[in-house]
Amino acid sequence: MKELDEYISNEFTIHEAIPTPPAGPPTIEAINAADLTDTEFTPLVEVVSGLIVEGLTLFCGSSKVGKSWAMLQLAAAVAAGEPVWGRNTTQGAVLYLALEDSPRRLKKRLEQMGILPNDSLFFHTKAISVDAGLVPALEAWITTHPDAKLIIIDTLQMIRGAVPARANAYGLDYAFITPLKALADKYHIALVLVHHLNKLRDVNDPFDRISGSTGLMGAADTAILIERNRGEDTAKVNYQGRDVWGDSFEMAFENCRWRVCDPAMLARERYEKADAVKAVKLFMAQESTEDIRRTTFQDLGGFAQDHNLFIGTRPQEVRRNVEAYAEQLQRYDGIRIDYCDRVYGKTGRGFAIRRLL
Repeated sequence: MKELDEYISNEFTIHEAIPTPPAGPPTIEAINAADLTDTEFTPLVEVVSGLIVEGLTLFCGSSKVGKSWAMLQLAAAVAAGEPVWGRNTTQGAVLYLALEDSPRRLKKRLEQMGILPNDSLFFHTKAISVDAGLVPALEAWITTHPDAKLIIIDTLQMIRGAVPARANAYGLDYAFITPLKALADKYHIALVLVHHLNKLRDVNDPFDRISGSTGLMGAADTAILIERNRGEDTAKVNYQGRDVWGDSFEMAFENCRWRVCDPAMLARERYEKADAVKAVKLFMAQESTEDIRRTTFQDLGGFAQDHNLFIGTRPQEVRRNVEAYAEQLQRYDGIRIDYCDRVYGKTGRGFAIRRLL
């Protein structure tokens, strides 16, 4: 973007995260609780209601999960003042630093998403590191666009710059992100920094998967994680922050856009796709004069494999996979599963599957 380039020069210096202390002994300017209670503050700007507010937000996901599609959808929605992901937005100018894309690709994606031209949506594709003057450049852009509400930087790594060897990772990450947060706080805008996840899988806290040290999340106001297993249609979104609220939710990527999934509809879709459900339905569809069909866990697993379905190799696995859908089988398809101790005249735990009238 030409006008942003004009603000870049080698003379720019980084805004200091911590101001230089004045000469003389340090002092502490405190405010008592009564004065604090009487103080009126400007309400926080909710750029995306309950999800993205003024300040710095980390938006993290694995490579090729669809982060840039989500950011382009977000940028267009805020620029137009339209809802996104089932939430209202605050309209304003948006600057999207798409540093891993080219103008040609951006144009193609806008066309694929059906996004109409908007004078409030701006793009920049040339990477500028923080130590090369990114912060003052962004500040200059904001001052010439007083209606600015959102800046997206895609991705963090493209503005990182050189990292000293053998330096404290937490301190470096915190110092790197603090000037960006200070800029967002100063102008009451939302700054979204797109980042990657690490390779960890078995973690108690999903936010431990954010690549880098905990200094990044420590300095940010909000962290949003979008995770999708390879081959799955939906992604889970977790988020937490100082001024956001609500539960995690799931989204599906369709027609180049992310949409929030209705939980009930999503549960039904997963039910219909489950191999255990398909196996039970096929088993009940066999010709028989009896309303009740009996089989063992092991035989049902073999029956499933004969129909290119997999519900386990051991009886315990088959039982666990079928039991997971027992309630839905009865509710959606009128198939009730009970258990019996004798199948084929032999003792042994098995299924008694009944189709309810």
